[in-house]
Amino acid sequence: LLIGLAGGALAVSAAKRPSIISYAVTVRGIKIDDQLHPFATLESYAIDEEDPKGPQLLIKSARKIMPLMVMPIPVDHVDDIETILKEKLDEEDLEEPLFVKVLELFGF
Repeated sequence: LLIGLAGGALAVSAAKRPSIISYAVTVRGIKIDDQLHPFATLESYAIDEEDPKGPQLLIKSARKIMPLMVMPIPVDHVDDIETILKEKLDEEDLEEPLFVKVLELFGF
């Protein structure tokens, strides 16, 4: 019974379409939905242009709960975003965790 309930809950969460979350890179910080993450709370960034899904912006936060933020970026805005971030954060070689990539394969 427990396995059936867990499987049902997993199927329901996998069937949900992901919500679209708006974000912006500004001179004050990274704004995700209505929450601003000031550069003082962020440690470093990386831009992964080799990702098969397209360019990805990876931001390392000083927070323990949300250590890495991964956001897709349009190809034509990569240079503009990098220009802003170079002035405010250190560039670091960051990678999306393997666990996140596996979850994306399963539709989460």
